[in-house]
Formats: sequence, structure tokens, C-alpha cells
Amino acid sequence: MKRHSRLRVPAVLLFAALLCCPTPHAANAQDETVEWIETGRFGTEEGGPPSTAPEETERPDKWLYAGVRLGPSLRFYTPSGDTVYTGGDTRALSLDTAFEANLRVLPFLSIQGEVIFTWDNASYWNYTRISGVTDRYSQDYTAFSLQFPLFARFDLYPGKFRVSPFLGLYFLAALGNLKTTNSLDNKQQSWAYRVSPPVGLLGGLNVGRELGPGALLIDLRYGIDLGEPEVRSGDLKTYRRSMMSLTVGYEWGFITKRENKP
Repeated sequence: MKRHSRLRVPAVLLFAALLCCPTPHAANAQDETVEWIETGRFGTEEGGPPSTAPEETERPDKWLYAGVRLGPSLRFYTPSGDTVYTGGDTRALSLDTAFEANLRVLPFLSIQGEVIFTWDNASYWNYTRISGVTDRYSQDYTAFSLQFPLFARFDLYPGKFRVSPFLGLYFLAALGNLKTTNSLDNKQQSWAYRVSPPVGLLGGLNVGRELGPGALLIDLRYGIDLGEPEVRSGDLKTYRRSMMSLTVGYEWGFITKRENKP
């Protein structure tokens, strides 16, 4: 019995020593943990142990955006029934200058308002008979106006881009008079006018790409007036207008949106 007792005591001591002695893998883990605690480094990673959580892509998120755009606008004019006319629809190239403000109400929905300065230059041709002779003549129209679009914009984020289809209305306000020129006698006239109703429909696509402190914009849209310009002296209607524009611009974000994260 005494002999077995002597053998059991060294065996117990050996087993305890094995438990207390760390394996090479455990020793390395201990060393790395101590290194991270003391220096803030863990192996080759900085700032803490490597995380198995999926990496999140953080995008700038603001409450308010403001920007400016500039570009050509192709306009289509169809004469109204009040205009004696046998020619086809007229196309004319104009230039749009737009100022915009965008309020983000949801992560993928925002409300955008704009002010656009625009120039209309329509020209119609027709034939007339004077003293038994048929002659061709043209009637030119020139007008300046402000357009106030208001629409909902739906923001999608493929990769590093923002792709935003939009749909809404715009309101029209005349700037100055409607000027006409008749090629028969080169007579120039200036008319006070209004668009009735001063409303139109628009839709399009806006694409943004982060660049510098803001984002570069490309905007493609189509709009059509629901009313026609009316000359106030006699209420002569002139033409119905639609337009397609391609503008390029830049926008800046303001007022960072703070979200409560768990």
C-alpha cells in the first residue's frame, strides 16, 4: 500500500504540471492578447481583434442637398388650333440654368424643388395668298420664363453611384413679354402673355457620383406643358410646348443626419 501511495503522488504532480503549462498555441494566443492590451495591436491587425461581422459600406447621409446645373434643352412646339398653320412641328435648341434643393425624408426617398431659367424661341412657317400669289412666310416667337419643378426622387445606390428616377410637376412664370416677328413685312410686336394653366408634367433620371466635397450630377428629363401661352390682348393662343433636357452640375450636402445605432 505504501508503495502504491508513493507512485500516485508523483503522477498527480505530473498531471497538475501539464495542466498549468500552456501549449504553444495557447501561449501564442496569450502573447497576442497581452500585445493587443498593451500596444493596441493584435497580430497584423490594428485597433483590436479581427471581427467576423460583415463590413458595412458607409455613405454620406445628409438632410439637405443644394446644387446647380447647366445644359442644352431641345424644345418641341406644336401650334395651337388658334394659329392658321400647315407646317410641321418646330424644334429649337435652348439653354437651361437650374438651381436645386433636395430634402431627404427617407433613406431612399427625397423631395426636390428647383428654379430653372429658360429661353423659348419657336418659329413656324406657312403659306398665304396675297393678290392671287402664294407666298411662304414664317412667324417667330421669343419668350423668357422661369420654371419651378417639384417632384419626388427615388434614390438607389449601385456601387459608388446614386441613380435616382423622379416624377412630378412644374409651374411656369413668364419673364417679360412674348415677342413675335412676321417675315412677310418683318413686323415685330411685343405681347403681354401668360401660360394657362401654368402647369406641366415631368419625369427623368438623375445620376450622381461623389467627387470632392460634393457630388457630380447628370440629369436627363422630359417635360410637357399642360397649357399654352395666351396673348392677353385677344387671348390668342400660340403653341403647346414640350422639352427634353440634359444638364450637368454639382451638389453639396448640408446638415449631417445622425442615426441612433444600437
